[in-house]
Amino acid sequence: MDEIPVTPFAGGCLNQGKITLLGNTVIRHQSHPWPRDVGRSLAALSRSGFDRCPQVLHQPDDKTAILTYMPGHALPDPVPIWAAQPAVLHDVTLLCRRFSDAAQTVPSPYRRQEDWASELPSSGGTFLHGDLHPSNIVFDEARKPTAIIDFELATVGPWIWNLTSLLFSWTPFEPVDRTCWRSTPWISRVERCRQIITVWQFTENLSALGDAMLEFMQWRYLTFTRLARAGNEVAATHLDPPERAARTSAVEQLVAEVFR
Repeated sequence: MDEIPVTPFAGGCLNQGKITLLGNTVIRHQSHPWPRDVGRSLAALSRSGFDRCPQVLHQPDDKTAILTYMPGHALPDPVPIWAAQPAVLHDVTLLCRRFSDAAQTVPSPYRRQEDWASELPSSGGTFLHGDLHPSNIVFDEARKPTAIIDFELATVGPWIWNLTSLLFSWTPFEPVDRTCWRSTPWISRVERCRQIITVWQFTENLSALGDAMLEFMQWRYLTFTRLARAGNEVAATHLDPPERAARTSAVEQLVAEVFR
């Protein structure tokens, strides 16, 4: 009987070297508990007709999850130059908008803090990805986005945070040289931000979107603090005061330029 090949994945920012492909399943190990309600929420998404996310097959312990494999390749860090093309941003925005629309139709997940690894926002009942980072978007060989993965920062909150999460990581709102976009220093953050808003077809008050962006940034800080206390060393590096100050300042400046 042939052995099933085991392939290590590079992993995302918070779980480098802790993700393995075993046949058609992905095994995730992490230093903090896997959010228990994610599996039920992903199953509800699939039943609603959105099949671009993995499914949780089994959780052998509170820090390990076995999921279905989504074929393709997530973007590395730093991203390849082609990923900065407007056409790619357009397609990624449409995929994330489809996810957000589907998430609003599924039954509201449980709002119990112990069921989620990330901090729970104070309001809202929509299932949120929490980290629509380039490394969490799967592409096929034609460079088309096909799936959304890595739900360890998933939470429950206002639906608009699915948009702010996309804006945060794909504009990006933080300094380019501190993100996976450092290989493309020429990109215009303002133009990319406006393209995402246009393609998403966001027609509500821009000032309210700016407020949501600042709330989302504060939520990320609280979540990274929570993960650092749980033993995640990468999360702890984002809490260094000078590092946090530089990232916060860049976000506030771009919010003022685009949304005010």
